[in-house]
Amino acid sequence: MTAGRRVLVPGTAGSSVHAVDALVAAGAVPLVVPFVSVVPPEQLGPLDAALAALEAGRFGWLAVTSAAGVRALDERARALGRTGLAAVLGGSRVAAVGSATAAALEALGVPALVPDSVPALVPGPAPSPGSGAAGLVGPLARAARGSRVLFARGDLAAPVLTDGLHAAGVEVEDVIVYRTVPAAPPPADLVRDWSAGRIDAVLLTSPSTARAVLDALGPPPAATLVACLGPTTAAAVRALGLRVDVLSPTPTLPALVRALVDHWKDPT
Repeated sequence: MTAGRRVLVPGTAGSSVHAVDALVAAGAVPLVVPFVSVVPPEQLGPLDAALAALEAGRFGWLAVTSAAGVRALDERARALGRTGLAAVLGGSRVAAVGSATAAALEALGVPALVPDSVPALVPGPAPSPGSGAAGLVGPLARAARGSRVLFARGDLAAPVLTDGLHAAGVEVEDVIVYRTVPAAPPPADLVRDWSAGRIDAVLLTSPSTARAVLDALGPPPAATLVACLGPTTAAAVRALGLRVDVLSPTPTLPALVRALVDHWKDPT
């Protein structure tokens, strides 16, 4: 049922490895194409100042909502002569949105190098209106009461976490750690295959990716299933006027691929 199905995976080989592995294991054919690029902020001064304050222990918590944010923090810390993100935590605890963000932290050795900075707050995996950054507001507001929070975010992130913490009386400083920009245009043969309905499904993992795919390729044909990673992405996809055919039960790429494969097995 899945063998030979062609699935568009927006992203790079490094960021999409888990999706690619799961698709290949299911017999599908992944088409990995970058639609957005993650680049440093235009002004690095605010980020550098925030990292210095973090290292000096002036924040009780660091909140990160994406694996891209984790990588951006780590890369900038290294550019400043540190050995990575773990070296500048300054005793701060870490709050992560989603298992992918927590896994990115663990991959950098954050729990091992700074035991108190294990991503202790990871909202529940079940998709719900309170998941994502919104699901982090309550737990983090309770845990961080009386301390300051540094919120590391991308330039397109909604102010849900910042506004929620402010409303709860928690002092929070947000800093842009990366920007999301369009990648180079996709290959011409991919554009033709998309328009002709020769791509069986597309994996959409973030609102910015969904917008980039729509801008580059246009709406998906009826024959192309739209599979979304989590309720935030699904809501953004629907807001763009697109349908959502598959929604992952947990916010991980393997779970999204499993949901897609299960849909093909039983489309009801």
